[in-house]
Amino acid sequence: KNPKYNGNNLLDIKENQFNRNESIDKNTWAFKVYRQHTRVINDYYWAYVPMVEQTKYKKRQETQKMTVPIFFNASGPDVRRLAPTLDKWEESIISFSNWNRINVLVTMCSNFETYLAAVTKIALESNPIVILGMTHQNDGLVFLKNEFFNNKRYRGLVDDITEGITRGDWQSRSNVFYSIFSDAPEILKISISDLEKMRNMRNKAAHSFGRDIEESRKNRTLDLLRADKLTEKKMQHFFNITYRIAQSIDEYMLNKHIGSYEALYFYHEQYVKKYKLTGYDGEIMIKVKKDLTAMNGLENWSKKYVEEMIKYYHEKI
Repeated sequence: KNPKYNGNNLLDIKENQFNRNESIDKNTWAFKVYRQHTRVINDYYWAYVPMVEQTKYKKRQETQKMTVPIFFNASGPDVRRLAPTLDKWEESIISFSNWNRINVLVTMCSNFETYLAAVTKIALESNPIVILGMTHQNDGLVFLKNEFFNNKRYRGLVDDITEGITRGDWQSRSNVFYSIFSDAPEILKISISDLEKMRNMRNKAAHSFGRDIEESRKNRTLDLLRADKLTEKKMQHFFNITYRIAQSIDEYMLNKHIGSYEALYFYHEQYVKKYKLTGYDGEIMIKVKKDLTAMNGLENWSKKYVEEMIKYYHEKI
């Protein structure tokens, strides 16, 4: 039996032989960070929801007239800051729950855009020729070893590309992305409408307390403008959209442009530069294997694979 993916989502590639154009893992390291942050956001939100719902339920069951401090068993100098009645408290917590979901959306957007910028930069390093509009693979490891990526003009070009993908409206971002990765899945392109709704809501939350930015800035009355509403169902919809886009882009970037570059980059940064290595070292190989295993929590970094990877690194000129 030799399934494409084993139980740990790791590739079983030819008995774990190193291949520059194939990753031993199903996802990029950048996506793993994005996924972990997504889980943290999810955990935080769902730690809050049941607490609020339980408290609202307890309030509905309360038959006697009870003050807010007694209901919450609250004391101390900040008691005066509590709502005057339980009904007023419930009104405020409902509004806050909406505001909380909007702020979850803000974090969600930031996490997604950070991933998009990170994976784009990795792909451009791994396969730098793609900047010229060519789709065949060209090993950026040579550029890395010779410090070509430190060139000011190169860094400026990559910064312009990543900024174009993460700033402005999503139509312009999509245009920049597909001008570089023309054969990428169209999931980003067909999701522009939802991504724009998220971007606009995020901007209003960041700049005008969840209200229309232009209307807020020209408002000359004492009236409070109506804030955005974000239901839990809609928030989950946005969560699913960004996650599916990231998954699709990650699969494309990994298989088409990145391959095993992230592991080679790790070896370059953490070992070659630190220890001034000029060739293969068996003791260093064992340390690299342990580090890769510890970082990923997985055992598929075999000695054979890591040895071949390190030798490949030193053979590239």
